[in-house]
Order: sequence, then C-alpha cells, then structure tokens
Amino acid sequence: MVDHDIAAARVIAAIWESASPLLESVEVFDVYEGGSIAPGKKSMALACRYRGKGRTLTDEEVNRAHAELVEGARGRLGAELRQ
Repeated sequence: MVDHDIAAARVIAAIWESASPLLESVEVFDVYEGGSIAPGKKSMALACRYRGKGRTLTDEEVNRAHAELVEGARGRLGAELRQ
C-alpha cells in the first residue's frame, strides 16, 4: 500500500532502484482504493518476475531478493505490504 498520490511509474522506478540483478520484470496488475483501505492510501498489486541466467533459482534466492525489494520500497516510498 502506498499514499494515494504516488504514481505507479514511481513505484516501479523505486523497485528497480533497489532490485536484485535477478529481477527480470515488474508490472502493476491491479490498483484498489476504498473498502478496507485507509483513506488517502491505495493498494497496488505488482507482478515481479525473477530469473537466473542459465540456471534455476532456489526459493531462498528469490525470497531474499524479494525481501530486499520490499524493504527498498518501504524506505523509498513508505510502502507497506497489505495483510
């Protein structure tokens, strides 16, 4: 979740800034406001694709890369994972 005025392009740029070299692509596939989302916030769903060059990634590698990506988004945008 991010503040309502943060554009999807800014979220994607922030993710690429903190991304592991394993991140191949990132795209927004849903934006939701209202309901259980706090006023002034929006929920943005992202698809992140990870790929190793010439090999299969382990769960540990992907989980570590994704955790770093989430922490980068938190630091740069004040983003939070929606529970």
